[in-house]
Amino acid sequence: TGNSVTTDATGDYRFSKVPIGVYYIEPNIKLPHGGLVSGVDAFIVPQFFAKILPLNSLAQKAADVNADGFINAADALLIEQRSIGDVSFFPAGDWVTDRDIIEVTNDDIIRLLRAICTGDLNSSYIP
Repeated sequence: TGNSVTTDATGDYRFSKVPIGVYYIEPNIKLPHGGLVSGVDAFIVPQFFAKILPLNSLAQKAADVNADGFINAADALLIEQRSIGDVSFFPAGDWVTDRDIIEVTNDDIIRLLRAICTGDLNSSYIP
């Protein structure tokens, strides 16, 4: 149909010739985990569940490193274990991303979709 997706050196994507409609977009990142997960990230988790420190929705997804749907001490422990090398991966995968629903009404749609490494709650890694 002539639809295309292109990206530039900064990672910006352009969708062209997309028919009018509503679309659900979720990036799929193929990069390996690169987050500098540390004790600082592990310390953020209990502050969140104790309602001391708020986390945006993307950071909340990154905090659930065991992918059980809850952010708690088990996640903090896994983050700490990864920071010292006791574990080499998180059950939740390497990256978490924003999801976006886009309503296309014309040819020019711009959206910022964010991503961070799982467990990197202070976003210390920027590829």
